[in-house]
Amino acid sequence: MNTKLNLHHDASITLIRSYNDGKLLIADAEYTSNMIVTSQGCMRWDLSSLESLTTEHFAPVFEFSFDPELVLLGTGRTQQFPGAEQTRSLLEAQIGIEIMDTAAACRTYNILADDGRKVVACLLV
Repeated sequence: MNTKLNLHHDASITLIRSYNDGKLLIADAEYTSNMIVTSQGCMRWDLSSLESLTTEHFAPVFEFSFDPELVLLGTGRTQQFPGAEQTRSLLEAQIGIEIMDTAAACRTYNILADDGRKVVACLLV
């Protein structure tokens, strides 16, 4: 699956330009690892698989200079749901979480980030 994502947007916002199984094009750089993306930039997400997800994997979400209101969890090619314990830290901090396949998370992230929302995309590629 190849999803190209193009919007008219503020050039200062980091957007996801495309997602292809195993690859993300964020701004002008290609990544083959799991990534965390915000309107301010992106970073590698040190997570090997959804099954190994723990609340500690969401620690970077709490370190941004803004207070995220929503985390989009992209679970790869298909939508898979982690256990409640794995996302507890977000819920306790009153940060919403939406779980979807990575292509849908990329599209949703772009729309919300371009709209000025405080969104974080945590993406498994």
